[in-house]
Amino acid sequence: MESKYVTLNGVADLVRGGEDVRIIDNTTKEDLTAVTLAQILFEGERSERVLPLATLRGLIQSGGEFIEKTISKPVTTIREETERRVNAARAAITKREDDARDFVQNMVGATQKSLDDFQSTIDDQVQGMMKAIAQVAVAQRQLGVLTKKIEKLEARVAELEADDNGV
Repeated sequence: MESKYVTLNGVADLVRGGEDVRIIDNTTKEDLTAVTLAQILFEGERSERVLPLATLRGLIQSGGEFIEKTISKPVTTIREETERRVNAARAAITKREDDARDFVQNMVGATQKSLDDFQSTIDDQVQGMMKAIAQVAVAQRQLGVLTKKIEKLEARVAELEADDNGV
C-alpha cells in the first residue's frame, strides 16, 4: 500500500482511473475517504453539472439509502449475474474438456483393441504358415524317400526284364 500526499484533483484522477483509494488524515488517522469523494462530487458540480438536480436531491434526502437502491443493488445484481454466468461457462468448459478426454480415451482404447485383434490375427496366420511349412518339409523328406524307392524298383524291374530277355 502506497502512502503519499495528493491534491483533490489528483484523487479525482486516481478514482476516475479505476484506483481504489483510501484517504487518511495524517495527524488524527481518521478515514476521510467518504468526505473526500463527496467533496470531489461537490467540486465537479460547481464547475460543471455532472449529476441531475433530482439525483442530488435524492442523495441528500435519503442519504445512503438512495445510493444503495440506485447504484449498489443494481451493481450487486450485475456482479452476481456475471459470476453466475462465468461459473456456468466454466462448468460447460469443464464438461466439454471431460467429454473430449473421454472421447480421446475411447478412441485410443478402440484403436488399441483393433491393433491387438489385428496382431492376434497375424500371429494366428503366421503360426498356420509355420505349420504348413513344417508339413511341406516332412512331405519333401517323404517324397525323397519314395523317389529313392521308386528308383530302386525301376532298377530292379530293369534288371528282371534284362534277365527275362536273356533267358
